[in-house]
Amino acid sequence: MGIIEKIKEIEAEMAQMQKNKAIGSLIIHTFASFVALVAMALPLLYTYL
Repeated sequence: MGIIEKIKEIEAEMAQMQKNKAIGSLIIHTFASFVALVAMALPLLYTYL
């Protein structure tokens, strides 16, 4: 494997890592929003039980 191929391989790995990082961040923010909504909804549910 030549140097150019190795550089291209490393660049592809770095791009995939950035994509995975972005997806992970999106999942964390989505889950945090869900938890916040549940926290707001729980008092309402308890008033009707």
